[in-house]
Amino acid sequence: MKLTKFPVTAPDGAEYRVTIREVESDMFTDYVTVKLQERRKRFGYRTIFQRDYYDGHGVYSATDPDLIGIATRVVIGYTAMMEENLRRSEARRAFTEWDGRITLNEEVTQ
Repeated sequence: MKLTKFPVTAPDGAEYRVTIREVESDMFTDYVTVKLQERRKRFGYRTIFQRDYYDGHGVYSATDPDLIGIATRVVIGYTAMMEENLRRSEARRAFTEWDGRITLNEEVTQ
């Protein structure tokens, strides 16, 4: 079964399309694949994040699936990951621009 919802709006106001595909298996564990997509400038959507959730491992339960909770978790997880990447990038830029001088007035943290 495949379900799609657009728009799913993140707390920062960004709109995404979330596609959830449930896979039922006789031989293996049931799971869902969640795709997070953003709208392209001209047409269609581009997949920016994808995650699998397996039955009995955390969020997904095949007998009682919380698909809204899964979609929410993916969107919030993606936005948190992007914020973390931005902080890392800013730290690298600041280190590159640093002149290398240490003064006694600067607080040293470990």
